[in-house]
Amino acid sequence: MAIRELTVIFAMVCRDFEAELVECSSEDDVHLLVTCPPKVSLSKLINSLTGVSSRKLRDMRPGITGRYHQGVLWTPL
Repeated sequence: MAIRELTVIFAMVCRDFEAELVECSSEDDVHLLVTCPPKVSLSKLINSLTGVSSRKLRDMRPGITGRYHQGVLWTPL
């Protein structure tokens, strides 16, 4: 999956939280720069970013699950 596709997913989730995805980059890891209002719970935003992107990645690329340890795509917090 290209970083462009992930950026679209992350931006969609941010909009749902009235936040803004400022930057999304990747080399070995994915890094996000997000601005959000103080009323947003960061833990809820991060859980949504990882959960939604994980589901969409699995839907778009079903074979991806077997390539990661125990099917986990993102590092737990």
